[in-house]
Amino acid sequence: MDRLSLDEEHYTRQEEWRRQLPESLGDGLRQGLSRLGISLLGAIAGIVDQPMQNFQRTWETQGSAGSKAKGVISGVGKGIVGVFTKPIGGAAELVSQTGYGILHGAGLWQLPKQLYLPSEEKSSQAPNSHVKYVWKMLQSLGRPEVHMALEVTIVSGSGQEHAGCLLLTGEVLFVVSLSEDTQQQAFPITEVDCHQEPGQDGLLNLSLRQHRVTSDTETYRYLVEPAFARVFVSKFTMVKNKALRIGFH
Repeated sequence: MDRLSLDEEHYTRQEEWRRQLPESLGDGLRQGLSRLGISLLGAIAGIVDQPMQNFQRTWETQGSAGSKAKGVISGVGKGIVGVFTKPIGGAAELVSQTGYGILHGAGLWQLPKQLYLPSEEKSSQAPNSHVKYVWKMLQSLGRPEVHMALEVTIVSGSGQEHAGCLLLTGEVLFVVSLSEDTQQQAFPITEVDCHQEPGQDGLLNLSLRQHRVTSDTETYRYLVEPAFARVFVSKFTMVKNKALRIGFH
């Protein structure tokens, strides 16, 4: 009914008060009667207030005489509608608040309790989603499918560390720099091996065979949570076997 009154200020005020739930029968009656009284006063005052507000808006926007008259007539119509809808809404609010007070006082209804404190996180610090990688970096693959996106710490040959991400797709393993938000490397799945460092579960090694004839390999290292590293190695093995047509897929 508050929406049907066509009075945005009245509706906003009622919504704010509606959040203040009563804790007893007396509290419910007090809140319900006060809101019913305000609704009755608002219904009477709206007949004059609504036309004045519309006239003031058209005056500030320097509208024509016709638009001013139209605004006044529209305000009168809103005021007349509010005469009927606001008291009905106030009566319904009285019944609602009284009912809440009775239930709460009898112990049949309890307000929900907050279990955890709210936590704030800046959007700039949020992790990248799979959709971003697909739209921004993987369009060249045609039909890219991201099997896993693992945030890691890239360890360079000189020992420097910076944040990165390993993108495991069905054909290529991408290395993305989070600080630069760009792709750094791309390895064909069939030409690399991925395994955890023996004795260091948090260290992920990626070995690339440089030449098919020789056995020379180049190794890249990444720091990651041990549990995530095991999952990534398992998924990498599954994707590589599928690419090599090994096993049942």
